[in-house]
Amino acid sequence: MGANPKNLLNIQLRTSGSSCNEDSSASRGTSECFVPSLLLSNPMSLAPKIDEIAYAVQQQNIDIALFTETWLKESIPDDPINIEGFQLYKRDRKNQEHDGVCLYV
Repeated sequence: MGANPKNLLNIQLRTSGSSCNEDSSASRGTSECFVPSLLLSNPMSLAPKIDEIAYAVQQQNIDIALFTETWLKESIPDDPINIEGFQLYKRDRKNQEHDGVCLYV
């Protein structure tokens, strides 16, 4: 599946004072900077879908994955929803049927 150009953001890269590496081709005048890949998703209950989500995040080389409507609560431990190679940050739902967010970096 290819990228839809209408969904892409144009990120301006600034090289002065940054840690970007200048391209060896002076004629192109381009620079190479790290721009992290980002995934934003609303899984509407993350826990039962974690295997599929982990596979997608790892196969697509995602750097940062943010999920809304995780429906996680304090009684669900972190171990079953951890993704290997990522640090998990989350805010569980409190006294609500839906809600919750988590971030994998």
